[in-house]
Amino acid sequence: MTKFIPWALLTLAFSGCARVDSQQWYKGNTHTHTLWSDGDDFPEMAADWYKRHGYHFLVLSDHNIMSQGEKFKNVAKHVKKNDIIAKHEARWGTGVLEKEIDGEKIRVKLKTLEQVRSMVDEPGRFIMIEGLEITSSLRGKENPQQVLPVHSNPVNVDELLKPEPRASVDELLDHHAELISGYMARADHPVFWHINHPNFKYAITAEQVARVLAAQGLEIFNASGGCNNQGNEEFPGAERIWDIVNTIRLKEYGVPPLFGCATDDTHRYHTPENHYHSGAVLHDAPGLAWVMVRAASLTPDAITQAMRRGDFYASTGVALKDLQYDAKAGVLSLEIDSQPGVTYTIQFIGSPRDISLDHKTPDPVVDDKGGSHPVSSTYSDVRLGAVLKEVHGTKAAYQLTGDELYVRAVVSCDDENMAIIGEGAIQKQAWTQPVGWEKQIKESR
Repeated sequence: MTKFIPWALLTLAFSGCARVDSQQWYKGNTHTHTLWSDGDDFPEMAADWYKRHGYHFLVLSDHNIMSQGEKFKNVAKHVKKNDIIAKHEARWGTGVLEKEIDGEKIRVKLKTLEQVRSMVDEPGRFIMIEGLEITSSLRGKENPQQVLPVHSNPVNVDELLKPEPRASVDELLDHHAELISGYMARADHPVFWHINHPNFKYAITAEQVARVLAAQGLEIFNASGGCNNQGNEEFPGAERIWDIVNTIRLKEYGVPPLFGCATDDTHRYHTPENHYHSGAVLHDAPGLAWVMVRAASLTPDAITQAMRRGDFYASTGVALKDLQYDAKAGVLSLEIDSQPGVTYTIQFIGSPRDISLDHKTPDPVVDDKGGSHPVSSTYSDVRLGAVLKEVHGTKAAYQLTGDELYVRAVVSCDDENMAIIGEGAIQKQAWTQPVGWEKQIKESR
């Protein structure tokens, strides 16, 4: 079981819940890969894509590596498949890339984050935020084909936090928590840390996520392949996992909930623009899922601090015109930036304070290769993550009674102009963060 984190570190992780008056919503992606690891384009090309498509910030989160120092990469296969050097020169001009050609090898020196910033950062319009994806895998001793990935993203870090092997998923999650908590304790700037794609290869259960007390966020939608956002008959979807996690954290552990993130987890940047709404399947493409952060200014620290407060929402295509939580009155309200001809449904979802956590834990599911995958528990109390109110329209409000552990809102719509990924059409939605949970925290202390 993941260790309890001292209240001092929880205070570092959660600096406050009340919304700070701010001026603007900023659109960003916190999960992005480039040629620094297993992405298929240069970091400056990735950043340029997001900037050109109306984003305000981007976090580079390559696997177990920072965009720092000198790194040459053999890009021959990417040149052959996607002509990446010609595309780069068309955008930035010749002579920008430092190349070494040796036979069939084409080695290119990758730009550091600071160099990329000099190319794309623009005050008030677009910034890069430093990050990485802490990438671990549990490999079965008896079955080498058994791989359970444990990945997480710290946002706004400036040093490599490299994981070491551990003997179980729980121990790997513990290890990530230790790396992050240690960094936060010595850093002089805010950090936001989210656990990634719990259903990727069905590696992590809701109960395991809930025990990572120092975590601040959870990917509730990841647009890359194999993340199984919707789950299946045996495994709950990521949104259901989110409700289980937050109910356990508040009811059993007395710690703040996790805030929900939607991310691209981008690996491929060469998808033609006309494929996005053509019915073609998009593989690990950019621009499919994002967060909208309400911050006082467009700086790495301001964005990160706002995410730590939970002053953001996640989206796969629905935009909100307004989102407010009046803690004193106990009212969560929102208004949708609606599109013509589209019908919207707003649901307020939560769990009650007197909920029972009685549950049964199913046996692990064995896949066709003999790999064993843990399954989240099933809970007898049907009020866990239940719909508390439903409104058909573009505006809605929910009056908290004080009997809720938390309340959040999810907006869905019937727009058919949706992008397609491996698991099907991405329904256009927006998810607000849980509110109303402070009373439970105070009483748990």
